[in-house]
Amino acid sequence: MLPALLFFSCKQDKKPAGKPFISVPSVIRAQVKQVDTSLFVIRKIVTVDSTSDTSYVSRENFAEEAKDFLNLPDLADPKIGRDYKQDSAIYEEALNLVILTYRPLDKEALIRKEEILITPSTIEGDHFHSILVSTFNQDRNGSIQKEMLWSIDKSFQVVTTVQSPGQPEKTRIVKLTWNEDEDR
Repeated sequence: MLPALLFFSCKQDKKPAGKPFISVPSVIRAQVKQVDTSLFVIRKIVTVDSTSDTSYVSRENFAEEAKDFLNLPDLADPKIGRDYKQDSAIYEEALNLVILTYRPLDKEALIRKEEILITPSTIEGDHFHSILVSTFNQDRNGSIQKEMLWSIDKSFQVVTTVQSPGQPEKTRIVKLTWNEDEDR
């Protein structure tokens, strides 16, 4: 299913670099749909100032928890993607991963970096491994930086760092797991 998703999530419009972007929101929507129809127990761990709190999330609320990913600008949209470039795809032999990196042409863009890690396979077809996204937003009230990691079919994590003028930096880590080994 993922190779087909990869094919359909790539826009066929010509980009300046001639490379189509993968639609991260489409991949995440497919993941949310999969979790929504599963019987997985969804665990949420929130860490603030080195204090963690664990709770459980219903499948009905999973999409709301994933909103940081679902609300990302879609670089596969030609109107948005024209402001980004794809670095050369890198094959990391030791990890058996292909890494696609997208970066903004304007250093003030919301998405500062988007990386998609794909496990290549000639037998089963390529599979998404994980998605990493860095965002940064700044205005007169301060800045918000997010480092987001989605491990396909397992978990996601959002590290949010808020810096308000004259205030100490605040960091909040939210991790949701649904199909992840306890030992990881």
